[in-house]
Amino acid sequence: MNCSWGCGPLLEVKPLKKGEKPAEIKKYCQRVNAEFIFILIPTLTNLDSNYPYAELKENVSKYVIENNVHYFSFYDIFAKYKPIDLWISKENTHWNDKATTIASDALCSYLISNELVIKK
Repeated sequence: MNCSWGCGPLLEVKPLKKGEKPAEIKKYCQRVNAEFIFILIPTLTNLDSNYPYAELKENVSKYVIENNVHYFSFYDIFAKYKPIDLWISKENTHWNDKATTIASDALCSYLISNELVIKK
C-alpha cells in the first residue's frame, strides 16, 4: 500500500517518507495556502476481510478524522470489484484501464464535491 500526500492544485504528489508526520505536512500546506489530501492506494491483491494492511488502513482513517484532514481511499472504491478484474494480468497486478477509469472518476467526483477544485 502506498501512502501519498499532495499539496497545491494537483501540483505535487509525494510518497510519505519514513518518519515524516502528516501533521507536519498539514502545517506546510496551511503555510502555502493549499489543501492537504491524504490518499490511500491499496494493494489490489486482496480487498476483503483478509486485507493484509487492514490495521494500517484503520489507523489512517482514525488519524484523518481526529485531525480534520481530507481523506480519499481507493480501497473503498476498489473493494466493490473483484481484484482480478482491475489487474493488467494475473502476472501484473498494476491497475488496468478499468481500474484507472474507476479511480479517476471517483477522485474527480470527491474533489469536486468537496470543493477542492473548481468545476468549469
